[in-house]
Amino acid sequence: MTPQASRHIMYGDIENESGLEGVIMSKLAQRAQKLFIQHLRENNLKVTQERLALLDEIFATSDHLDADDLLARMKVKKRKVSRATVYRTLDPFSSMYAPFRVGQRH
Repeated sequence: MTPQASRHIMYGDIENESGLEGVIMSKLAQRAQKLFIQHLRENNLKVTQERLALLDEIFATSDHLDADDLLARMKVKKRKVSRATVYRTLDPFSSMYAPFRVGQRH
Protein backbone atom coordinates (compact mmCIF):
# COMPACT_ATOMS: atom_id res chain seq x y z
CA MET A 1 0.00 0.00 0.00
CA THR A 2 1.33 3.40 -0.91
CA PRO A 3 1.75 6.11 1.77
CA GLN A 4 -0.99 8.12 0.06
CA ALA A 5 -3.39 5.17 0.13
CA SER A 6 -2.78 4.44 3.80
CA ARG A 7 -3.17 8.14 4.64
CA HIS A 8 -6.46 8.21 2.74
CA ILE A 9 -7.76 5.24 4.72
CA MET A 10 -6.66 6.74 8.03
CA TYR A 11 -7.78 10.29 7.34
CA GLY A 12 -10.49 9.77 4.74
CA ASP A 13 -12.86 12.39 6.15
CA ILE A 14 -10.13 15.00 6.33
CA GLU A 15 -9.11 14.32 2.73
CA ASN A 16 -12.53 15.55 1.60
CA GLU A 17 -11.80 19.06 2.85
CA SER A 18 -10.50 21.42 0.24
CA GLY A 19 -7.31 23.40 -0.03
CA LEU A 20 -4.81 24.35 2.62
CA GLU A 21 -7.19 23.77 5.54
CA GLY A 22 -7.42 20.05 4.70
CA VAL A 23 -3.64 19.73 4.44
CA ILE A 24 -3.13 21.50 7.77
CA MET A 25 -5.75 19.34 9.50
CA SER A 26 -4.19 16.20 8.05
CA LYS A 27 -0.74 17.18 9.33
CA LEU A 28 -2.23 18.09 12.71
CA ALA A 29 -4.04 14.75 12.92
CA GLN A 30 -0.86 12.85 12.03
CA ARG A 31 1.13 14.72 14.68
CA ALA A 32 -1.60 14.18 17.26
CA GLN A 33 -1.69 10.47 16.52
CA LYS A 34 2.08 10.21 16.94
CA LEU A 35 1.97 12.08 20.26
CA PHE A 36 -1.05 10.08 21.44
CA ILE A 37 0.69 6.76 20.72
CA GLN A 38 3.80 7.99 22.50
CA HIS A 39 1.71 9.08 25.51
CA LEU A 40 -0.09 5.72 25.66
CA ARG A 41 3.18 3.78 25.56
CA GLU A 42 4.83 6.00 28.17
CA ASN A 43 1.89 5.29 30.48
CA ASN A 44 1.86 1.54 29.78
CA LEU A 45 -1.48 1.72 27.97
CA LYS A 46 -2.27 -0.38 24.91
CA VAL A 47 -2.30 1.16 21.46
CA THR A 48 -5.41 -0.38 19.91
CA GLN A 49 -7.26 0.06 16.64
CA GLU A 50 -10.27 1.28 18.63
CA ARG A 51 -8.28 4.04 20.32
CA LEU A 52 -6.76 5.14 17.02
CA ALA A 53 -10.19 5.14 15.37
CA LEU A 54 -11.53 7.35 18.16
CA LEU A 55 -8.64 9.75 17.71
CA ASP A 56 -9.28 9.85 13.96
CA GLU A 57 -12.94 10.64 14.62
CA ILE A 58 -12.03 13.48 16.96
CA PHE A 59 -9.85 15.05 14.28
CA ALA A 60 -12.36 14.40 11.50
CA THR A 61 -14.71 17.06 12.83
CA SER A 62 -14.56 20.59 14.14
CA ASP A 63 -17.62 19.92 16.31
CA HIS A 64 -17.36 19.86 20.08
CA LEU A 65 -17.71 16.23 21.12
CA ASP A 66 -18.45 14.60 24.41
CA ALA A 67 -18.13 10.87 25.07
CA ASP A 68 -21.73 10.16 24.03
CA ASP A 69 -21.33 12.08 20.77
CA LEU A 70 -18.17 10.18 19.97
CA LEU A 71 -19.78 6.83 20.75
CA ALA A 72 -22.77 7.70 18.53
CA ARG A 73 -20.48 8.68 15.65
CA MET A 74 -18.62 5.40 15.94
CA LYS A 75 -21.89 3.44 15.87
CA VAL A 76 -23.04 5.31 12.75
CA LYS A 77 -19.78 4.30 11.08
CA LYS A 78 -20.34 0.69 12.21
CA ARG A 79 -17.21 0.74 14.38
CA LYS A 80 -17.47 -1.53 17.40
CA VAL A 81 -16.25 0.54 20.33
CA SER A 82 -17.59 0.19 23.86
CA ARG A 83 -18.55 3.10 26.07
CA ALA A 84 -15.78 2.05 28.47
CA THR A 85 -13.22 2.22 25.65
CA VAL A 86 -14.39 5.72 24.75
CA TYR A 87 -13.93 6.92 28.32
CA ARG A 88 -10.61 5.09 28.77
CA THR A 89 -9.37 6.67 25.54
CA LEU A 90 -10.58 10.18 26.31
CA ASP A 91 -9.01 10.17 29.76
CA PRO A 92 -5.37 10.10 28.56
CA PHE A 93 -6.29 12.25 25.57
CA SER A 94 -7.77 14.93 27.82
CA SER A 95 -4.69 14.91 30.03
CA MET A 96 -2.55 15.56 26.94
CA TYR A 97 -4.81 18.26 25.50
CA ALA A 98 -6.15 20.37 28.35
CA PRO A 99 -8.95 22.10 26.35
CA PHE A 100 -10.56 18.72 25.68
CA ARG A 101 -12.38 17.48 28.76
CA VAL A 102 -14.44 14.32 28.99
CA GLY A 103 -18.16 14.95 29.27
CA GLN A 104 -17.98 18.74 28.98
CA ARG A 105 -19.14 20.92 26.14
CA HIS A 106 -17.48 24.24 25.39
